[in-house]
Amino acid sequence: MRFCVLHHWTFVVGRLWLFVAAQIAERIVEAVGQPFTVSAATASVTASVGIVVARGDRRTSEQLMHAADTAMYATKHSGKPGCRIV
Repeated sequence: MRFCVLHHWTFVVGRLWLFVAAQIAERIVEAVGQPFTVSAATASVTASVGIVVARGDRRTSEQLMHAADTAMYATKHSGKPGCRIV
């Protein structure tokens, strides 16, 4: 499953956005990783998150999505759930 989270950063000053983005991603990873029951069996999944921040960026939405995808796959190839920020 793939999905996109868009966040408007007007309230974040300086480089605090990096911390906020990582916190949001870790909360997603934690929530997705919670075990659940399917047909009386317990199952779980992991999440790999790629984050790209466009502050005053001139890239297109397609370029931003590609950058986030690249970061997500780098996280996925690490073999552990988590996030990567580019």
